[in-house]
Amino acid sequence: MRIIAGSLKRRNLTIPKGLDVRPTTDRTREAVFNWVVNRIDLDGASVLDLFAGSGALAFESISRGADEALLVEKSQRVAEVIRRNAEHLGIEVQVRVASSDALTWLGRSPSAQFDLVFADPPYDYPDFALLPEAVLPHLTPDGVFVLEHGRPGEFEDHECLVDQRRYGRANIAFFRPRVDNGESPKDA
Repeated sequence: MRIIAGSLKRRNLTIPKGLDVRPTTDRTREAVFNWVVNRIDLDGASVLDLFAGSGALAFESISRGADEALLVEKSQRVAEVIRRNAEHLGIEVQVRVASSDALTWLGRSPSAQFDLVFADPPYDYPDFALLPEAVLPHLTPDGVFVLEHGRPGEFEDHECLVDQRRYGRANIAFFRPRVDNGESPKDA
């Protein structure tokens, strides 16, 4: 796996071996970032990568101008691979890794705010439906939450869903935070 664009373009990443890690494909990552960069400015952005796996989404964000990324990964072994990838890329000062369950971390950090949040949980993650409401309070007013999931139409009735795309087996849902007047981002 490699970084697709930006200052780290073409740099390779190590994928955790022997563990249940499903990295987002290059094609899907490129499509997601095309969507994201047309809606938010990544220069100086703060990124949260939940269920981080290899860290590819956060590292791609830093390569494209984000200032910092926090990667939350439950597996200690996978978290260590993320740290080694950050060192290999020379961006370890921009990267923090938390070894925690994603929902637990979100619950313990109620005031943390991010411009861009990624979540790529296992498709059979039991608390999947809780993720949008757990993440939305952590978005800055212009922020974006990108959720990869396995079932088409999973969140189509959610008031903060602004777009959905399908890339092979991957379904990507894009969310924006509620606006101050209580309207959904679709209405604003």
